[in-house]
Amino acid sequence: DDVERTLTADDLLICDGEGPVAVAGVMGGADSEMGEGTRDVLIECAYFDPRSVRRTSRRLGLHTEASHRFERGVDPSAVRAVLARAATLLAELGGGAVVPDGLDVVARSIEAPSVVLCHARMARLLGVEVPPAFTRRVLEGIGCEVLDDAAAAIEVRVPSHRPDLAMEADLIEEVARIYGYDRVPTAVPRVRPSKDGTPVSIRFDRRLREAAAAGAGLTEAITYAFVAPGALEAARVSTQAVPLHNPLSEERSVMRTSLLPGLLANVARARRHQAGTVTLFELARVYHPVDGEALPSEPLHLAVAMAGPRVDHVSEAAAYDFYDGKGVLGSVVEATLGAQLEAVTDDALDAEAPFLHPRRRARLVIDGTPVGVLGELHPDIGDDAGLDVRMVYGELDVDRLLEVSAARGVPQARALPRFPAVSRDLALVVDEPVEVGAVAAALEGAGVELVEAIELFDVYRGTGIEPGKKSLAFRVVYRDAEATLTDKKVDQAHRRVVDAAVERFGAKLRG
Repeated sequence: DDVERTLTADDLLICDGEGPVAVAGVMGGADSEMGEGTRDVLIECAYFDPRSVRRTSRRLGLHTEASHRFERGVDPSAVRAVLARAATLLAELGGGAVVPDGLDVVARSIEAPSVVLCHARMARLLGVEVPPAFTRRVLEGIGCEVLDDAAAAIEVRVPSHRPDLAMEADLIEEVARIYGYDRVPTAVPRVRPSKDGTPVSIRFDRRLREAAAAGAGLTEAITYAFVAPGALEAARVSTQAVPLHNPLSEERSVMRTSLLPGLLANVARARRHQAGTVTLFELARVYHPVDGEALPSEPLHLAVAMAGPRVDHVSEAAAYDFYDGKGVLGSVVEATLGAQLEAVTDDALDAEAPFLHPRRRARLVIDGTPVGVLGELHPDIGDDAGLDVRMVYGELDVDRLLEVSAARGVPQARALPRFPAVSRDLALVVDEPVEVGAVAAALEGAGVELVEAIELFDVYRGTGIEPGKKSLAFRVVYRDAEATLTDKKVDQAHRRVVDAAVERFGAKLRG
């Protein structure tokens, strides 16, 4: 095909006295082509190991009729007959003559394998007893040579042209096919229920999927666990990966250490295909090698990726941001654990999450236990992946969530409130470096018993706000469990909440 390719020591070649003339079992070289002036033809017929041909064909990207034939297995005992037939046809159709006395080189004698079929095991698998005499007739009829015919089992040597008969189950399938599937009785298998029921981890996984898909409105993605080392480097996640001993290709040669590479590729592909809003989640395992251990650690992670304009039918469309991601993961955690998800920042994120925007990322914490990270994808990574919009990405360690769930115990049901709640909004202007979480903590720590919930719903910078400042808008919900709230009581409580932010951060109420 006029393309130069680099070979490795594992590739099998056919050579003459001067050099290679073909990649064995795949494609011939340009020097061995037949032209109008060709008069003498040397015909070579051989058997090549299917695994060797398959590896070479895939690595070189050459998929030919020859490679497909050798990959699926050919009859090694038919080489001489095939060679003679090819030479005869060439002489008859081309008007030539066959030179007698061909050359036969056997590098290694290939003997068809012998397989033992146990009559009792076949009866268990099929659910019906097939007479041993019938079994022998079937096996002899498909070309098998009987080596031993005992009462309990029969041993046969399979024909060389049937490479698909490699184990006992293959022989049982042949016997069942001839015996007739319609003669095998239909029976419902017996299933014994587990004493302990479904394991806690499986039930927890189901709740996570339901909360992410049905509750948060995300679409589940299932990506490959095998990735390229370059994909891990490009995503800036750990490159200390578990290598595969026999990878299908370089693009699938190591186990993933994060769910980010797969989800990033899916989001970028969806955007290239004109998808407006892309909101994906994946619940799958990641793999990390463990020093001194044969097996890697395989923690279960939940990842969320959101990109494009926010789906909002009541306001102007805007791109997903950090707070959208926190809201989604927070709702998932609340639905599964009944816990509140906190976002905190620390310097360790520089090393632990370099794939996130340095100013728009946080560690996710539940009851003081770190459970994951969240933030906007680093712009450089998005640009390299061909992403045309910013992407919000968060990843939770589900094993940590299970530990938190066990520590919290069984959630206790609360009675529905008897009296209505009252909500008040307040907008606080604070210095730019002040963290939202710190302000929310100050409001919650004001010591006002009537406060039921505090929720951030807007962050504003722009006209009317001094440079170096930002406006944080919170909704504070008040409720009295014993009586209906009055305006006077709410005003007093609200003033104490505002004073807490003013005293600690020098905040000002935005008019």
